[in-house]
Amino acid sequence: LLEEIRNFSFVWEDKVFNVGMSIGAYEINKSGVDRITIFSSADRACYLAKKNGGNRLHIYTDQDSELVEREEEASMMPVILDAFEKNRFFLMYQPIVTADDENIICAYEVLVRIKAKDGTLLMPKEFLPASVLCFEIAESCAMTLFLEVTNLVKKLKIIGCNIAIDNFGMGMSSFMYLKDLPVDIIKIDGRLINEILKTSTDMTVVKSINDIAHLSNIKTVAECVESIEVLEKVRELGIDYVQGLEIDRPGEINEIYK
Repeated sequence: LLEEIRNFSFVWEDKVFNVGMSIGAYEINKSGVDRITIFSSADRACYLAKKNGGNRLHIYTDQDSELVEREEEASMMPVILDAFEKNRFFLMYQPIVTADDENIICAYEVLVRIKAKDGTLLMPKEFLPASVLCFEIAESCAMTLFLEVTNLVKKLKIIGCNIAIDNFGMGMSSFMYLKDLPVDIIKIDGRLINEILKTSTDMTVVKSINDIAHLSNIKTVAECVESIEVLEKVRELGIDYVQGLEIDRPGEINEIYK
């Protein structure tokens, strides 16, 4: 087929045009594969055949799915940035009612959406994979509801989210939980950070938190850094990130993209 198409040409308004074709194929080599999987896989294979120059056949492999998903996510970044600039992010809510009486509302689920330029709504699955999300959980909540938080964290990690423990270090018993709670970032409590120049005890505590976190491959953030002296000491201790008035003030999200 490819050879026949390559050899075909036609004339239009005294100009000669050649024709090309891209073919995507999916090999059905096992039972139990549904039609949606077959067609979507063949479609992705066709996309890769075009992307690689066209006039070729591409047979789908398991690695292709991840590649196309990454490219689809990357293509959403301009849409996301434009939505921030034009204030097209908005929240919706959906009531959760009791099974016995739908008039009794026990909670609401808050849903984020993007309104596209043409007015259509983009669902979270279309743009969330290209946002990099990090959920912060207060240390007191993580320690009080450890099993619930652990289950939530594991589910969020599966879908690619990062997890930070906020206000870490005011309860020393929290050290024992680090090896069981799969977090990415520890934010060292600002009250400790602000005391590191005043007492050797607080500086030792902060250093210990940082060292133990790094042993567990967890990044650290110093909160409430409000002077150049504290910033220099934080750097000396090897803490990964800092935030506070010495770095920048809080601002509206839209300011980031102006």
